Amino acid sequence: KRDDARQFMKFLHQDLGV
Repeated sequence: KRDDARQFMKFLHQDLGV
């Protein structure tokens, strides 16, 4: 399972302000 990658993407999205 690659939950880390998914969480990282979510973090990036939050940083972008999505």
